[in-house]
Amino acid sequence: MTPPTITDIITRIGTLIGQPLQLAPARGADTVSGVMPIRKKEPFRYALRNDRLAGLNLAGANLDDAQWAQILQLLGADAEHLEALNLRDNRLTAFPTVPAMRRLRYLDLCNNQLREFAPPPGVAEQLTHLWLYGNADLATPPPEIVAQGRYAIANYFREAKEELVFLKEAKLLLLGEGRAGKTSFALKMKSLSNPLPKKDETTRGIAVETLPIGEGDKAFNIHLWDFGGQQIYHGTHRFFLTKRSLYVVLADNRKQDTDFDYWLQMAELYGEGSPLYVVVNQTDNRPAYPNLGGMKKRFDFLKDMLVANLDTLAEFDRSEGAAARNTADTQKVANVIKNRICELDHLTQPLPKTWYDIRRELERVRDTENRNYISLERYYDICAAHGIKDRDRCLFLSAYLHDLGAVLHFQGDGALSETVILRMTWATDAVFKAYDSPLVHSGERPGYFRKADIRQIWSGEAYADKQEQLLALMLRFKLCYQIGESEEYIMPELLPFAQPDYAAQIPALSAAELQHAPAVYYEYEFMPRGIFPRFAVLAHRHIAFGQQFIWREGVVLQSGDSYALVTETYGNRKIVVRSIGKRRRELKTIATEYLDSIHYTFPKLRVKKLVPCNCDTCRELPEPHYFDYKSLLDRLDKGKETSECDKSFDHVPVRKLLDEIFADGRQMEPDFDRNENPESPPPTAPKKVFLSYSHARIKDAEDMKTACAVLEWDGKIEFWYDQNIKPGAEWEEEIKEKLEQADIIILLLSKEFWASNFIRNDELPLVEKRRTMGAKVLCVMLSHNQFKNTKWTMLQAVPQLNGRLTPISDWLDKDHAWDEVVNALGSML
Repeated sequence: MTPPTITDIITRIGTLIGQPLQLAPARGADTVSGVMPIRKKEPFRYALRNDRLAGLNLAGANLDDAQWAQILQLLGADAEHLEALNLRDNRLTAFPTVPAMRRLRYLDLCNNQLREFAPPPGVAEQLTHLWLYGNADLATPPPEIVAQGRYAIANYFREAKEELVFLKEAKLLLLGEGRAGKTSFALKMKSLSNPLPKKDETTRGIAVETLPIGEGDKAFNIHLWDFGGQQIYHGTHRFFLTKRSLYVVLADNRKQDTDFDYWLQMAELYGEGSPLYVVVNQTDNRPAYPNLGGMKKRFDFLKDMLVANLDTLAEFDRSEGAAARNTADTQKVANVIKNRICELDHLTQPLPKTWYDIRRELERVRDTENRNYISLERYYDICAAHGIKDRDRCLFLSAYLHDLGAVLHFQGDGALSETVILRMTWATDAVFKAYDSPLVHSGERPGYFRKADIRQIWSGEAYADKQEQLLALMLRFKLCYQIGESEEYIMPELLPFAQPDYAAQIPALSAAELQHAPAVYYEYEFMPRGIFPRFAVLAHRHIAFGQQFIWREGVVLQSGDSYALVTETYGNRKIVVRSIGKRRRELKTIATEYLDSIHYTFPKLRVKKLVPCNCDTCRELPEPHYFDYKSLLDRLDKGKETSECDKSFDHVPVRKLLDEIFADGRQMEPDFDRNENPESPPPTAPKKVFLSYSHARIKDAEDMKTACAVLEWDGKIEFWYDQNIKPGAEWEEEIKEKLEQADIIILLLSKEFWASNFIRNDELPLVEKRRTMGAKVLCVMLSHNQFKNTKWTMLQAVPQLNGRLTPISDWLDKDHAWDEVVNALGSML
């Protein structure tokens, strides 16, 4: 039988999907890459090389597994020539291939239903363009790797090509009110013969320890995190509540004071579907509470309620048979929890054995050498000893271990990036030492401390010579901020609740005046603790009158003679933003952008952003009608230009409404009212800004983009870095194209920058070419590197601290450093 021709194969595939395939246009030096981008007018395409089928784009063809199997059969031996394949936006649950498919370099499987993925045999080394986003149930490679992008995925499969093993460890999180029985349960998980803690013993902060269970091949480690229930600690829980964990909420049946709604919603926000059990410590004979059925309807990850009296030694319950009865019940509960944690999904995900070996070596260093942390150089040496010498790959691994809670490595923070923390309690205890320090929470000015205090706050051998890094940790966690360039710091969560008399110094903020300042409201179905303190840290540079007007639940922001009052009412689950003055829109935009950025970190947070109606009726009302901000944007997206007010029933122009409240997305309001100068200068085209950086410093690139946000809002720049590349694009060609169009090029300098072959061989020659053609170049010193020994020293370099070029890693206040960078960029516009 004569094998089908290329034309036959393409025609049959078109018949199968119900639409003919088009020949993809050549694109750049790599002609096959032109098949990958998605084009709505020509959705299905193919590419040829030497008259063989080299590329196939079936994105959005609604393919299922059976149809893909038919296509593989049609391809037959021609699968050997396939270099590029785009199957995004289909319904594939698996990705079978044929042995001949050995040349794949481009593969897009985004937005399918894959449960696991492995590249075709022998392809891992060359498959450098791989996208897997949008597969919600994907277990292999781990989601943490997929989230890091195509480079991390490629590295994962390069490491995995020899041998895969399973990491037998998981995290157990104990939550609940103070004295609910969390520590008692932790003790009984270790041994039923452990006595209960004394009544005056309570967990301060978080207690972390490892509980080994099983033996031999069944040996397993449970990392048990016992969270202190005191309300003052709740705002810090967000750093340590993680996905891929088992959650347990402890409740005391006698007190019946557990706020189940709070704890379950915290688990919902941070656990991303992690299973949760309620364990009731039944210290009396009353029926166990709560109403499990009602809670399970709301929280589908709530699995069951388990009941036991944890008094297995009959220390308090001295009735006949109490010890035996309590021991039997507690043993059942402990067994259920141990069995369920061993069933967590991620434990079925294999890891490259090299990664596993490095993980175990880090454990050995921690335990045998009694090290709380090691230097980044020591970590690199450990990786090299196990065969991973490429530092980018080392950093991918440390990021993965950080996500799993095995280590802490804050790669994006200069002061912290040079340290890999091996013992969690060293970091967690350090945070809570600051919270518990009388110097901070009960001094002359609660919530304030000076840099000179840090050696007293973190005293003891465990923290010797690491106080600077611990202060950087607090800044990184956004638990405190530095006041300008002073030696003074503020922890917003420890400030007094008393509201300062800001109206005495700012009459415009009097109650009477504020009635004429319509508010933007945020209403939360559930409001996790810590949102407002995080906002205060982000917005601290704008706080009025030298940081005088900040308190536990409020802050006054200032820009010239304009002010914004931002307050939280936790009991009512609201944050309110009001602003006055000529720059009121700019201040309101800044405040709401900060809040929106915080909300973005909570994928399941239910919050409404409400904006006031500006119709003639509502302008005269003390409480106008409020529109849902998202609904207004949705209306605009669908071509609806107005929305009806529920009080006047007038049709309100949506764009005009938003323009009156917020600074325009492309042009900030000038420092005068519109009616004072109705003639505005015509807008100028934004400058194209290109960012060059090492992928090991992706967090710094994101910080650079964030720092430039106001310049983007103002329409002064059009910011581009390679995270803007859409899946399916030919990334090398697009990078070069954007570089050739750039008006300003920013180089984020680090050791990793100079070590990158792509930057050295591909980007920098184009940077030099663009500079000779008039483009401006700004060098940003992220960390200490060999910049002074390069030919680029003639270029402007920032940031400057006290007149000296100082890497951002050496600045305690990183926000101030980025301000200096943005100021330098602004001077180039």
